[in-house]
Amino acid sequence: EICIAGRPSILIPFAASKEGDQYNNAMFIKNQGAAFVFSEYHFNESNLYKMIYYLMDHPEHLIEMARHAKNLSRPR
Repeated sequence: EICIAGRPSILIPFAASKEGDQYNNAMFIKNQGAAFVFSEYHFNESNLYKMIYYLMDHPEHLIEMARHAKNLSRPR
């Protein structure tokens, strides 16, 4: 849904997901330049705060991430 909408994202995959599917999907999107990924175990308020403020200061990065996300979409 994120890719079809063409939105950049910050993903925090559920660590106990079956066979690590959430992690694998999140890393695929990250490696294509469409998302940032935080490990559930290393996620904290400070890291999220820094990431949000970085993105607010670099809107061009968000635009590029959105383009990458849209390119990943498979509507059908």
